[in-house]
Amino acid sequence: SAAPVAQKTVKKDAVVYCLTQTADGYAMSTTSTPADNGSWTESRISGVSPDVNTLAATSDALYVLDDAGNLYRSSDGIDWMSTGSTGWYSVIGGYGDTLLGVRKSGADYTSATYPAVVAAESTPLPQGFPVDGQSATVTFTTQWSDNPQAIFVGGRCADGTLSSSTWGFDGTEWVRFSNLPKNIGLQGVTLVPYSTFDVNTVNWTVKKFDTLLAFGGREADGSQTRKVYISRDWGMNWHLADELMQLPADM
Repeated sequence: SAAPVAQKTVKKDAVVYCLTQTADGYAMSTTSTPADNGSWTESRISGVSPDVNTLAATSDALYVLDDAGNLYRSSDGIDWMSTGSTGWYSVIGGYGDTLLGVRKSGADYTSATYPAVVAAESTPLPQGFPVDGQSATVTFTTQWSDNPQAIFVGGRCADGTLSSSTWGFDGTEWVRFSNLPKNIGLQGVTLVPYSTFDVNTVNWTVKKFDTLLAFGGREADGSQTRKVYISRDWGMNWHLADELMQLPADM
């Protein structure tokens, strides 16, 4: 579109889904080869007028909210059906085949899941938990946990302040992992799994490390940040990345 009003892109399996709102409606564009600009297929969607920013993917479906907080599900991103789950305030992301989010009733915010996780559904959120504006979730497994962990960084809390924290979900409950350096609150952070390398200059062997990068987003005054943060222990500790990993002034 030459003039998108809103747009969000997610990936499920090997397919990339790009939901776009324009002045004349909503369209879903899909491709399994995103590097090929000519490979996109665009279709008009049906069954929902979505809040584009809430588009999310789990291992088996796509989800989106409408403006009233009703949750919709789709297998192809084109035909949408109501799940019957209501009262959602925001969507956080996927955890396996479960969608994670926040529900609001009056002034109270609670955990939302679909399909419902009994131990987590509608439980009060921990103090300082962001209610929207979080990064996308990244899910991983480690030797320290029996269950996969889904984590996000940053977001806007119920009192309007911005969070500097990393929160993790283990299938049952949310727990705060750590804070970004100097406790700088951010919303709209990009969180991606990456790899870094250590080279032994004696025998030139290379060791690969699983790494998380968190970058971009907006600070409390609304300004954008180019700072890149790095974690080599899945969000337990964060450091400002080396100078050569920082985004240039043109970004």
